[in-house]
Amino acid sequence: MGNETLTRRLTLACGVLFLVTFITSIPALALFQPVLDDPAGYIAGGGQDTRILVGALLEMVLVLANVGSAVVLLPLFRRGADHALSTAFLVARVIESTFIAAGI
Repeated sequence: MGNETLTRRLTLACGVLFLVTFITSIPALALFQPVLDDPAGYIAGGGQDTRILVGALLEMVLVLANVGSAVVLLPLFRRGADHALSTAFLVARVIESTFIAAGI
């Protein structure tokens, strides 16, 4: 496999993972919105547990895609950029994903 082919595959994988982050994060917010608007009513009422579980599942997929996009970009960043900066980008995405997972 040539260097150009590897670069194309990595950038395609990164693009797909970035799209997955948008596809999972926006509907998750819509699913969580009733709980965010009226948490006491959700707890006191019957609640819509399936809706919340689907939102949590989407958030977990978001976490995986978020870290995956940084891991896929790491070899590309290390070619032309400083190794410390590329590692810092990965660490920042992992920290972001940790906060998202803690929010679930």
